Formats: sequence, structure tokens, C-alpha cells
Amino acid sequence: MSAAASPRTSALIWLACLPALAISLGLLFAPFGLSLWRSVFPGGAFDLSAYASILDSSFRAVLSDTLRFAALVTLACLLLGTPTAYALVRYSGWARRVMLVAMGVSFTIGTLIRSYAWLAILGSRGLVNSALHVLGWAHPVKLAFTDGAMLLASVQVTLPLFILPLYGVMQGIDLRMSRAARSLGADPVTAWLTAVLPLALPGIGVSCALVFLTCLGFYAIPTLLGAPDSYLLSQELEVRINTLGDDAGASARIVVMFALVLLSCGLATILRSYAQRAGAGRLSARLLRSLEPLARVVAPWRWVPVGMIFVFVLALLLVPLVILAPLSLSDDFYLRFPPRAYSLRWIETFLGDPDLLGSAAFTLRIAISAAAIASLTGAMAALASLRLPARRARLVTLAVAAPLVVSPITVTAALYLVALRWSGIESSVLFVAIYAVTGLPYGFLLVGAAARRLDPHLARAAATLGAGPLTSARTVTMPLLATAFASAFVFAFLLAVDDISAGLFLSSSDAMPLALRLWEDLKAAITPLPAAITMLAALIAMAIYCLARMAAAMRRHAKRWDAAG
Repeated sequence: MSAAASPRTSALIWLACLPALAISLGLLFAPFGLSLWRSVFPGGAFDLSAYASILDSSFRAVLSDTLRFAALVTLACLLLGTPTAYALVRYSGWARRVMLVAMGVSFTIGTLIRSYAWLAILGSRGLVNSALHVLGWAHPVKLAFTDGAMLLASVQVTLPLFILPLYGVMQGIDLRMSRAARSLGADPVTAWLTAVLPLALPGIGVSCALVFLTCLGFYAIPTLLGAPDSYLLSQELEVRINTLGDDAGASARIVVMFALVLLSCGLATILRSYAQRAGAGRLSARLLRSLEPLARVVAPWRWVPVGMIFVFVLALLLVPLVILAPLSLSDDFYLRFPPRAYSLRWIETFLGDPDLLGSAAFTLRIAISAAAIASLTGAMAALASLRLPARRARLVTLAVAAPLVVSPITVTAALYLVALRWSGIESSVLFVAIYAVTGLPYGFLLVGAAARRLDPHLARAAATLGAGPLTSARTVTMPLLATAFASAFVFAFLLAVDDISAGLFLSSSDAMPLALRLWEDLKAAITPLPAAITMLAALIAMAIYCLARMAAAMRRHAKRWDAAG
């Protein structure tokens, strides 16, 4: 917003930001503040006994296991994701398209279903053990329900979250600098370390922070695939609320999880500012001195390991998704891959079960409502923040984008403990509120990024032709932002459909999301039902997409015919 903006314009800008700020402040920061208050004043009087259990050895073990798990997943994503992102920039054609499609499809398939797919791969009757049996292995190898399975599934889930932001950063790096370094005598590896890596370090730091913070709140993967003795912070929080009924202890753990988020964000900010103050160049120089002998040996064969990593990442992303198709047609009573026979029995089971259909309808209602609220309010705040001064725009960005780095189970637990005081609130309202706040950053960030790429001359040209602000927005700006808005809606919708954390605390017999019902079924018996539901949903989504593309093509042809006539 310029200094000459009128008070009326300023008020309209802040009014557009108000819904998103109200959602973030009211449904994220306020419940956190109340959790802090409840943990310190559990009975109305000052009492730190809720933090006493945090200091004992059992909680320290849970905390250290959680931090170690998140660090290992982040390290694996760093080693696999950085070469893959660079290869995406350098490769062209089908390799890049296949990898981007694989990451896009991975986003659309939820964490719960991908964890289930890993059971079909690593289970005692899964893909790997079936292959070992064909090769003569007598007894199945225990691969599932181990720390290795938990780490592998977590890396597969978080790799797109690491690669895509880094890929966007590397696309903005002028690779001619690397060629210039090589023209001055540097080998290819040395040129990459000195010319490309320093510019990519801020993006690497952001990707590492996103993966680390996401892993801190993982619940489904450790519970479904982890070893029986694995116990992470999110599981501890769920047990404190649902099993022990310890509201004060749960509030203290919510405070700890928020503190970990703040510390991680602070450390990432410090490292990023250090890299921007030429620290990245010094770091690259030190790294180069230590790796120079190895770099000279590896330089002629540099694309061999990069290509191997690229293929491995592609297989890691696609294999759990590809096996869902045959599993959906399995005729077995339990999970087995490959299936012994094929039929539509599990699709018929879903379509004939009123409880499952009721859960699916409930999920669609709350997911569509929450996604509409999140994408609309986020888009309004994004467009309005572009008119604000830089410092105020950063504050709005921090407030609205904050739910992106806080795990859904933490948000849900904090809001649930607040809602306990108001028993008259319907569960569906709480579901929509939780999914609106967790989906809010997607509307803000995606629409904001698209709006920054718009050519400002288009709106000015419309104004010179007599179009008012509303007409210009309706005919010029909004059509150009429609794709970003639709993407934000889809991301928020998928986040709500996949989530089980809200259902852990809020579900009832008449308000149970489909994901939680599948979760309960998986804990009782692992059947092909989740694969059948996933494939049916994928077919419906593909049909809707094809119809939308056909309708758009028909509108374009109609416009051409009108223009020709």
C-alpha cells in the first residue's frame, strides 16, 4: 500500500485480511495461549506439576526419539531430494514430466493410504516377502512394524515436500555461472559447489525445516508401521487426552510441541540469514577443500549417481501408488500382494455399507466447507497483503502461514481442549474449524505467489479502457488467478479428507470421517478395503477432471465460433 493511500482504502485492505487473521489468531494462537495458561494454572492456582512429568526420563526418551526420527527423515530427504531437484532443473522432456506427475499424485494420495500401501509391500504377505518366497526364502522376513519401515514410509511421504520448494529455488538460479566456472578451469563438481550450491542453500534450509517440522507431528505412520516399542510425541499427546484424560499434562505437551516449532523456525531463520550474508560462500569453500580430491575423481561420472538417485526416488514415489490398483480388485479376505484372485467384492462392500457411505458423505461436507473457507479467506488476505507496506505484509504472512508449520494433531488437540469448556458446539463445526485453519496457508501462499507473477500492466490497460476496479478484477485478475485458487481449494480439501487427527478427538457415531473409520478398520483387520475406496475415489476424480476439461474446451470453441460469426 502506498503512502498516499486513503484511510478508506487502508480500511478495505485490512478488512480483506481480517477473516484469515481471525481464523489463524482465533483457532491457532488463542488455543495455544489457553493451553499455556491451563498447563501453568490447572486448577486456577499457579502449579507447575504438569511439567514435572516432562522432566522425567520416560518423556525425555519420547522427545529424543521424536527428534531423532525427524532428523533422520530430514537427512534422508536432503541426500535424496537435493540431487533430484537439481536433476529436474537440468533434465527436460519425459523424465521431468514423469517425476512431477509422480509427486503430484503422491500429494493427492493421503498419508494414511500410502502407509497402508507400505504394509502391502513390506508385510509378511506383501510384495517383498512374496518375491523372496519365489526365490526360495523359507520364512517371511519381518520388514513391517519396524523403525526401518517407519523411516522409509516417512521419507516417501515427505520427499515431495522437500523437492518441490527446492526445485522452485533452483529454477531461479542461472546455471550459466556453473558453465563460466568450468570455463575458468573448474571441474563440474567444483563448479556446482562454488556457483550453484551457495545460491541453493536458502532453499535447502527451507525444505529441511518443512520436512523436520512435518515429521514432529506424524501420527499415522509411526502407529501403523513403527515398531511396537516406538513411541513419539504425537502418540504421547493422544494418549494423554484420550486414555489418561490428563488435560493439564496434554496442555504441557502442546506447549512443548509449539516450542519445538518456534525453536526450529528460529534456527532456520538464523541459518538462512547467515547464508545470505556470504556465509554460504565460506561454507562452500570449506566443503570444497574437504571434498576436492573426491570431486576430481567423481567429476567424470557425476551423472551416474545423480541418475541412480533420480530413478530410486521415482520408484519410491510410484511403487506404493501403483500396487493400490491390483489391491483394490483383490478377492482375498486380508491384505496379500499379489492377490490370489480378483473381483469387485471390496468396492461392493463399500457401496453396500451404510456406515461407510455415511462417513464418506460427512467427510465431503466438512472437507468442501473447510476448503472453501480456507481458500477464499486465504486468497483475500494474499491479494490484500500485496497492497500493504513490506513490514506489515510480513506480519500478515507470518500469522496466516503459521498453521503450515504446526502439525494438525497439535492444532486439533489445542482446539479440542478449548472446546471441552463449551459442550454445546457441534462436532461438524469443530471439524470445519480445524480443517479451515490447517488449509488456510495454501490459499494464502498459492494465490499470493500467482498474484505476484501477474503483469500489472493488464489491470492498467483495463482501466484505460474504462473498466472499474470490480470489472477489472472480474474480467482480468480473477480469470488469471482461477488456477491458483482451484489448486488451493484442492490442497485444503485433500488435507481434510486425509486427516485422522481431528477424528481421534472429535468423532462420534454420527460424526466420523471416512479416514478415521478406515483407521479403526486397519487396527482391527488389514483388508483391501482402503485400496478399493481409494481407486473408486480416483476414478470419480478423473471423471470430474475430464468433464471439466471438456466443458472448458467447449467454452473456448464457442467463443471462437462467436468471434468468427
